[in-house]
Amino acid sequence: MALAKDRFSWSLLMLFCLVAAPAQGGLIADSVAEFSGIQGLHNWHYGYIDPATSLNFIALPQFNPPNGPWFIAQTFPFLACDPGAFWTQLTSLGGHPNGRITSGCRQQVEHWAVRRWVSEVSGPIDISGRLFLRGPAAFSDGIEGKIWVNGTEIYSVLIGPNDTVGVNFQLTGVPVNIGESVDFVVTPGPNSRDGQDTFRFPVQIHAGPITTNVTAAPNPVKAGNPVTLTATVSDASTGGTNISAAEYSVDGGAPISMSAADGAFDSPTEDVRAATAPFSEAGFPELCVHGADAFLRLGPFACAELVVFDPDVGFVTAGGAVDSPENADRANPAAEGRATFGLNVRYLPRSTSPSGNLEFQFSAGDINFRSAGFNWLVVTSEPRARFQGTGNINGTTSCKFKADVWDGSYQPGNLDALGLEIYDCGGMFAGPRYELAVTPLLQGSAQVHR
Repeated sequence: MALAKDRFSWSLLMLFCLVAAPAQGGLIADSVAEFSGIQGLHNWHYGYIDPATSLNFIALPQFNPPNGPWFIAQTFPFLACDPGAFWTQLTSLGGHPNGRITSGCRQQVEHWAVRRWVSEVSGPIDISGRLFLRGPAAFSDGIEGKIWVNGTEIYSVLIGPNDTVGVNFQLTGVPVNIGESVDFVVTPGPNSRDGQDTFRFPVQIHAGPITTNVTAAPNPVKAGNPVTLTATVSDASTGGTNISAAEYSVDGGAPISMSAADGAFDSPTEDVRAATAPFSEAGFPELCVHGADAFLRLGPFACAELVVFDPDVGFVTAGGAVDSPENADRANPAAEGRATFGLNVRYLPRSTSPSGNLEFQFSAGDINFRSAGFNWLVVTSEPRARFQGTGNINGTTSCKFKADVWDGSYQPGNLDALGLEIYDCGGMFAGPRYELAVTPLLQGSAQVHR
């Protein structure tokens, strides 16, 4: 399954098993209760696939009010012979595919009926339901049910032509991201015979509690010290049961228990906290928190980056020129060309705040940026140095900035390189004012002293 790289770097295994009992708690989607005549309402979409053309989802264009079905083209009430029509349709409970071997004067085209849900959460979900034929289908070769996540099949089952019992299914721990599609697909069977292929395919989707407000304090923190980690875990929108536990991990490591801030896990929304072990070396560890509902269903991790600095490790000096591409300067997106810089950033003895200077000049964008102060400096073993501070553009506009300096370690080629982001310039821009992805130096050098 192709998943975009994001904060959810946790290690979840998909466990797919067939069970008769439905999932409990944490209900976030119900194909029957949320069925409607509006495409996209409650994140449900109604369509089909023409496999002879492509596997792309095609929205069904018509709806028969007030209760459906969704369909392509046919006459209501149904006619025994309806030239030019298709059996392809979706109802609140199920639907009907269309086959190459068909009846009722329908077109001899294979269509797969597809009910699509677009995820509103990122993290593991549980999918449960039942697939069966409404009645014996003497003129059918059965149906095949499939479940896809973003086009990747995670489950399939064949239902025989006389199988009115079908299967109950539950897929647990299925990882999804916000905006990814979960498709419930029914085909007319291995030989594309659709006679009496009316099916029932009710589905429910469950998810664990949502975690927000992950905060570490202090941040940044000096190496050798712990932090207090806090977060809010809530099941209010994913089932409404009481939170039963919470835990955190560092860089995807073993989970560590957290406690309820008020002393007890006894409500659907809980503030949680933990005191971490000391962080021994400089770096940017990722702290991730998630919680469990009353049914012990775990929700997705939410993460925060911790800045760990060590004033005794080293400092950075660099100067030269880089190529600034189009769209790096948000105020002048067409501006491109040479930009020059110079920097010297270090911790003075017995200081926990860096000192030094950074100057960056990009004449094509009319940027003359000078640092005014520094929040932190982190030197790591690549060798590489990253630091954050405040400064101003052209002596007037105050901004924050982050810089990333590589000393013969940027790949490919073991190059000196610089990255720079100038942002939070008094609300002038929704995003950064200037953003240069890490790029090799055209001229000059960078030295990270360790």
